[in-house]
Formats: sequence, C-alpha cells, structure tokens
Amino acid sequence: VSQSRYRYHVTQAIVIASADTHVEIDGGFTGGELNLCTFPDDHYVLVQKAGRYRVDYSVSISSDVQGKEIESAIMINGTAQSKGTSHAETGIGGGGKPNVLAGNAIFDLNANDQISLSAANHTDTSDLTMQHASMVVQMVGGSNP
Repeated sequence: VSQSRYRYHVTQAIVIASADTHVEIDGGFTGGELNLCTFPDDHYVLVQKAGRYRVDYSVSISSDVQGKEIESAIMINGTAQSKGTSHAETGIGGGGKPNVLAGNAIFDLNANDQISLSAANHTDTSDLTMQHASMVVQMVGGSNP
C-alpha cells in the first residue's frame, strides 16, 4: 500500500521571510499511484485511513548565496516534524549549486492528516530555489492501539 508524488525539472522559489522558520514547499507537484491517500491539491497528500505510515523524500535545493545552512523536513498538517530532517550548506563549490537533502520517518497518522515537505534557511532570510522533489508515503501498519 503506497502513494507517491513527484516533481521534476520545475524551478520554484521558496520565499524565506524569517530565518530558522520552515516554509511549506507549495505547488507544482503531480500525484503518482494513490492507495489509501488522495492528492487534493498540488502540494500535499491527504491520508484517508488512520495508521502507521513511512514517508521517504528527497529535494534538490539551491541558493544564490553561498554558505547558508538549510534544512528540509516532513510537515504533518502544516507543522515541520523533527523526525526525518536533512541539513546542507548551500553553494558548495559556488553559489547556485543544488544540494540534495533527503530523509525518512515513520508517523502514526489519523484520517485526513496532510503530509507535505518544507525548507528552512537557518542562517538568514536569503530565498531558496527548489528544482526537484520526490516523496513516497507507504502504510506500514494499522492504527496504533
């Protein structure tokens, strides 16, 4: 039982209004196989059945400013989760170079919970750019008693 969503070769600005604050990566995603999930919008997966789910993701993010500490995370209902985060320093080898951030985590979710991805700039308010992203959501167990 799995659901996947993916996005390829679509450049999207991630506007950072405040340092060290997660911003949902919004828009441009397309849904893949759907099972026990729906894809009602272009940026999140909606869980239809309560249970234990594994979320795997990767994103390619860059900044025009070198040396920024960035983080990606899984969001549940609009809140970045501490499980499954990934960190990188932007512009290794020069500004504008993409960095791949990836992670996974297992969550106990309720019906109608939303799963999405986010990014944060821990250093300052320099905007980020995402070129690629993928996420797979897989049910790995029933509801936690």
